[in-house]
Amino acid sequence: MNFSRYRAALGLGVLAILPVLVRAMPAEELFRRISPSVWVVRPLDAQGKSLGTGSGVVIEPGRLVTNCHVLAKAAAILVKHENVSFQAELEFPDIERDLCSIKVANFSAPAVQIAPLDTVRVGQKIYTIGTPFGLEQTMSDGLVSALRRGRDGAVENIQISAPISPGSSGGGLFDEQGRLVGITTSGLSATAGMAPAQNLNFARPAQWIFDLPERGRLALASYKKPASTAGASTAVAGKQHLDAPMLVSKTWSYPHPRDAATFGNVELTFSTAGVHARNAKSSADGTWEIRDDTLCANLDSPGWGRLCFYLVKDGDDVQLVNASSGIRSKLTVR
Repeated sequence: MNFSRYRAALGLGVLAILPVLVRAMPAEELFRRISPSVWVVRPLDAQGKSLGTGSGVVIEPGRLVTNCHVLAKAAAILVKHENVSFQAELEFPDIERDLCSIKVANFSAPAVQIAPLDTVRVGQKIYTIGTPFGLEQTMSDGLVSALRRGRDGAVENIQISAPISPGSSGGGLFDEQGRLVGITTSGLSATAGMAPAQNLNFARPAQWIFDLPERGRLALASYKKPASTAGASTAVAGKQHLDAPMLVSKTWSYPHPRDAATFGNVELTFSTAGVHARNAKSSADGTWEIRDDTLCANLDSPGWGRLCFYLVKDGDDVQLVNASSGIRSKLTVR
């Protein structure tokens, strides 16, 4: 795919809609126009069995975007809308931002139009369309509750009051003009000793879709680095892989991968079934699944998303290696 043409096509879509969709659409009309562009994404294992359900949004003919964590275990991908289904394949992964594009042959579902991030305002009305708990074509509404920024001041998450649930991941967040402003990604749930969260949900900025081809190519290239290059390749990581049972009964810690200054260390406790992760400062915790040589984390915290690592040993040090970037984080025993 030609990157310049891809970006130009999406950019023209943004520009074209600005002078046209200037009025707020009734919810019924918005759903009628937009729902054909939101599909069920179903990851399948090697035997063709469903591994769950997510959502995806058509960004141009033959391409959809979803959350990478929806596809984390997939050996194959199926996209579905009512009684129509297609085989799909991963095109560009951006694990750090938890956005992945997938491509589908002979696929002509209508594409959405993307709103610039600077048009998103706290308090504005928004709608979500997705597949919560497998319930296809579910629409909900709410407000933009906050714009959550990273250390560099850039918006990383759009906080919303609209309800979403497991299966909504990868679905569309739309403004009143029917423009895509975000990809619904995660929500906060109850943690030990705390009351359940109430509609504290998050979406990734849709504008990030413009960066997918370039960032995806860099991510794919990192998997192909020879062992002699800086950082860890998959071959090296696999060779040095440590089985989790070797670490059972110990609690390890390492700096928060996104913002160690704010969130401090992440604590990991290994068991034979999985890895329990906890971040003391943010009070976010979750369970990591052990899959082959890779640990994948999906913590209920807006700063995380889906993160995958290799667990390796380098001399006397135990380290986590980011599966996408190759960046290492040293583990220490607490």
